[in-house]
Amino acid sequence: MKHLGTQIIETERLLLRKFQLSDAHAMYVNWASNPQVTRFLRKTPIASEKEALQYLENTIPKYNENSYYLWAMELKEKKQAIGVMALNRRGFEIDCRYEIGCYLGEAFWRNGFSTEATGAVI
Repeated sequence: MKHLGTQIIETERLLLRKFQLSDAHAMYVNWASNPQVTRFLRKTPIASEKEALQYLENTIPKYNENSYYLWAMELKEKKQAIGVMALNRRGFEIDCRYEIGCYLGEAFWRNGFSTEATGAVI
C-alpha cells in the first residue's frame, strides 16, 4: 500500500477531512460523550468538551505521518463534524491488513452516512 496519509475525500453529502481543534464541541456533543455510540470502544465516553479538545490536541500532530488515517465526517449540509472514520493497520508488514472504524452521532444513524463514507475510503 502506498501511504498518502489523511487526504480530503468528498462524497455527495459528506466531507471527510482532518480534524481541527474547532471540532471539539461537535465531537463532544454529537458522538464522543454518548455511551450508545462509544459502547464498543475500549475507552469510556469523554466527560467534557475540554477532554475532547485535549484528545484533538494529541491527535492532530499525528497527521504528519503518511500512514495515519483519521477523518472527521463532516455533514456538508450542517458544516459540522457528525462522526469519525479511521483506517487502522492490523498485522505485520508481510501480512498487513487494514480495518475501517466508524463512529457516528446517534442523531445521524440510519441515514447511510457510514456506508457512504466507507465506500469513499475504500
